[in-house]
Amino acid sequence: MKVHTTPKIHELVSTAGKNPSVTPSTSSLQTATFNLNTLPTGKAGKFWYYAASAVTKVVTTFDQAAMGGSVVNPDKLWKVMASFQVSCPILGELYPHRNTTGAVLGNIIQVLANGYNQFPLNAQIAAADGDTTVTLFYRIPFAMEFLKKPHETAIWTGMLEGGQLECKLALSNVCDGDSTGAVLKAPTNFRCWLELIPSPEAVIHTPAHFRIYETPGSTTRHQLLDMGAPDGLKGIDIGKGAGLPFLAYLTDATGIGLGGADGVDNITGLDINWRDQDRIDAPEAFMAALYMMKRRNVYGNGGGAVGTTIPHDNGWPLALSGTNGPTLMGAQNYLFPVIAPGFESETSKFQSVKGARDINFAYTSTPSASAKWLSVEMPVFEAGFSEGLKDLLLGGSHPDAVLEPKTLNKQVGGVHGVGKLAYVRQKVTLRK
Repeated sequence: MKVHTTPKIHELVSTAGKNPSVTPSTSSLQTATFNLNTLPTGKAGKFWYYAASAVTKVVTTFDQAAMGGSVVNPDKLWKVMASFQVSCPILGELYPHRNTTGAVLGNIIQVLANGYNQFPLNAQIAAADGDTTVTLFYRIPFAMEFLKKPHETAIWTGMLEGGQLECKLALSNVCDGDSTGAVLKAPTNFRCWLELIPSPEAVIHTPAHFRIYETPGSTTRHQLLDMGAPDGLKGIDIGKGAGLPFLAYLTDATGIGLGGADGVDNITGLDINWRDQDRIDAPEAFMAALYMMKRRNVYGNGGGAVGTTIPHDNGWPLALSGTNGPTLMGAQNYLFPVIAPGFESETSKFQSVKGARDINFAYTSTPSASAKWLSVEMPVFEAGFSEGLKDLLLGGSHPDAVLEPKTLNKQVGGVHGVGKLAYVRQKVTLRK
């Protein structure tokens, strides 16, 4: 958090304790579930704790085959986890399994939400026979560090109480395509914790929801349906749509596991009517804009290269094994950024979306496989639901307490839910 000091850390516990262990399987996904119970909610009525993120540390053993092994770069290792889910009785599914695969979380979600930043990477795995201990940190974000005030989307821990964080380990042979015969060996250990921020203010967060869309192949017209829909969240006002800070086309970058239809090198043009974007035949302009927005070169050599040197090239969102050459539209880019937030964006400035939205791509060769898209959407809570969250924050009904929009730039006469002020936090204020 750019405006806070070191957070309070609250370690989570599973039914098997703080450090559960599972055995990778060739036939079924193994699960470790951590409980969101007895969370810090306040101190003498003066402070509220807000969750900035949930971090899962995964330690497993990568066993290279005795013969025929290949070097494995660290960005291919995120798919060791099949998926994650964060849910709670009050707010619903904050991170559903369908939207939060290990590959998407590790390579895209946590990098974007960390303000275009990344944890140190695991070392590259050599092709030689033997076991390698692999340690991965998956940061499931609640606070979005690309915002000027990231804590606008942080969640009061009382709203998470009674929930769970479920971690699904991939099949033991998940990396066989990267290095023939490679397997994950027992045991695989987990630790989970929440990063919490104390604040004297009672506020209801701006919801921030990552979503995966899938559109049919063999077409240049992609229609994303039901944008702004709840998608597992509770209490969402479906009539108001959602603010949209990020939307990206996912690729089939080799070994990364994003599930996209093709690489961005196949895209030759696009137009987006609802963005007022007329036809452009230089799609790398969007990639160039992204590099300016993130203001940093995310990927270096991480934990250090073994054997083959990891190319630095132009940095994220380019795979570590990739190279762009004379164009920014490389075959090994993770994504094509249709919309990306500038560093230190404001929630009240994002474009609204609701219902179906079309994006028209031109390709060198139209992919037959289904396309996948990742968005970040910031919907609005229903008024009645917000009132219930307010009472929860205050520990009961307070007739003198009202909800007011809390945004960086005040709008004279602005009312929560009107215009650009829809996608902001709501502060609990006592009438004087």
